[in-house]
Amino acid sequence: MIRYMKLMSSGLSLSHIVASSGRVPTSRLVAVLSSDLREFIGSGMLTYKSKFDVYDEVKLVSKASEQWIHFWTKILPVSQLARACRAIKS
Repeated sequence: MIRYMKLMSSGLSLSHIVASSGRVPTSRLVAVLSSDLREFIGSGMLTYKSKFDVYDEVKLVSKASEQWIHFWTKILPVSQLARACRAIKS
């Protein structure tokens, strides 16, 4: 499972999952990681909003494309990892 997690996540998310698994009971791990992911996405959306507020319309499309690629290559794999962990557990 650790090998799968390394393939699906960045080093930081893997270390967070490992640390979380050591501090919470196994029965609550999925709930804790889901909550952490919701917080992560929520704060990420605020960060994206603040980045977009400073651009004029011409640069906005370019920046939106950049952020969209970041979301699909960095953020989404972490959420897929949480979903995969949940499926493995059940």
